[in-house]
Amino acid sequence: MQTKMSTGRWATIASLFSAALLLAGCEGPPERLNAPPQGQSDQPSALQDNYVRMVDNALLNERSMSPVHFVPGSVELNASGARRLKRYATLLKVYGGELNYDGVDDPPALAEQRVLQIRDFLTTEGVGPDQVTVAVAVAGGRGMRSGEAEAARAGMTATPQTVGTAHARIVAGSEDQK
Repeated sequence: MQTKMSTGRWATIASLFSAALLLAGCEGPPERLNAPPQGQSDQPSALQDNYVRMVDNALLNERSMSPVHFVPGSVELNASGARRLKRYATLLKVYGGELNYDGVDDPPALAEQRVLQIRDFLTTEGVGPDQVTVAVAVAGGRGMRSGEAEAARAGMTATPQTVGTAHARIVAGSEDQK
């Protein structure tokens, strides 16, 4: 003899089962690999120290600031530039060296003013003038600026005259070897 369960009991059992499933899946918030945009995380990941070291190594390899770190058309640092320079100040106190400002398209006067702003900021953060030099140069201190590269490329572009001269030199060289 079976008795039928009422619809209300099925609904109650189904809701209890659903609640149990939901509670079983709640283990708390997951670990974060990075801090939230403002401030520190309450649950830092065990990998966080590795990421800090990697970012510091990348900064030390690049050693540059660019126009993106300034308010457009001004010498005022934006929030990203100030954060970057604060981290550079911490690193340059230990390692010293050169920091480049890569203002490729900046007018020379604006680029020099931004270099002075970078020096002043680093000095305010406790980096001695003997610990760091700041110059207008490409990121990483290697290579050339885009305008210089274009000029060099234009000088190396073959023209009919340069091809003819090179051909004549090659022909003359092969006849000398006979």
